[in-house]
Parts: sequence; structure tokens; C-alpha cells
Amino acid sequence: MTTIFGGVNVEQYKYDTIEKKEKIEVRKYHQAVQVCVKMNNNEEERKNGSKAFPQLAKYIGVFQTPENKGKVLTDDSEGAPTKIAMTAPVVIAEAQGQYQKIDECPEPTNPNVWLEELPPKFCGVLPFKGRAHPQEKERSEELLRGLDDAGIKHDGKWRVAQFNPPWCIPMLRYNEIIVDLVDYVEPPQPQE
Repeated sequence: MTTIFGGVNVEQYKYDTIEKKEKIEVRKYHQAVQVCVKMNNNEEERKNGSKAFPQLAKYIGVFQTPENKGKVLTDDSEGAPTKIAMTAPVVIAEAQGQYQKIDECPEPTNPNVWLEELPPKFCGVLPFKGRAHPQEKERSEELLRGLDDAGIKHDGKWRVAQFNPPWCIPMLRYNEIIVDLVDYVEPPQPQE
């Protein structure tokens, strides 16, 4: 019920907030594994919903037998399909979860789905409420401008992170624009 009103009750990509500059956060994300899906990155698909998400859902076993080879071996020496908990956010291009190393993950059986390991990294983040699309362009410009004004270098390749299921009331949805930082040096922590 809380997911209708914007609650996020699934595991999320782990991070530490390093600093805040008005609405913008600098975060250090922990090592994780992302599940990737090949998709057509066209405007129509972005507005009306991608065919990518159902492939991710099938990989983790939403409403069906998972489309993966789990790490638990069966009599025929193939791994049994392993159901994986839903995680947030779903990002155009990446989604993180309970695994930190690829060799711990169930292997995808769909050739359009693959796994990539994410090293720890620093990112600039701008959280916002409402529909992700069409706000993403305006919000990404706000994030990049804010980082530029603060003298924080970034790669300019922003992405949209969406945390809520489709049935969430649109104005209550939680989203983020994220960009990788370049040559970021973590400020020293004050001594206690």
C-alpha cells in the first residue's frame, strides 16, 4: 500500500553521502553488480515504457520462473533458476542489487540480459519528485550546472534513476538524476 504513495520498500544501491550543495548531493556508491538489458533508446520508448523492464523482471523471476541459471546445482549439473529480490532504482542502463560480485549472481538465460560489475564510484545526484519524463532534461541541466558552479568535475553523461513502481501516484514518485564525477577527491573527515 505504501508504494502507491511513494514509499520504496525494496533494497537500494548502497552509498554514503559525502557532501551536499543545496539540492545536489555528492555520493560514494559501494561496489555492486548491475543487470543490463539491450534496448532501443528512442524517445517513443522512453515516453511510453521500454521493453527492457519486462526482460529485467523475467531475469529476477517476477510473476514467473526466473530466466537465469542459479548457483545452486541440480542433478543435471545446471543451476536451478534463482528468484532475486527486486531492487531500486531502475536506471536507464543500470540496476543494482544484493550481489557485489558477478560470480555470486545467477547467470541470465536471455541473450539480451547481461551482468556488469560496478566498482565503488563518486556521483553527483539531484533527487526530485514527480514523473521522471519529461523533467529529466531540465533536472539534468540543473545538476550539471550546480556541479559546474561548485567546481566539481563530471563526465556529463547523466542518467535517470526511478524508484517507484508504475502504480505509484505520479506526483509522489521519487527519482534522481545521477552523473559520474571525474577526479573527485573526498574531503578529509573532521577529527572528533
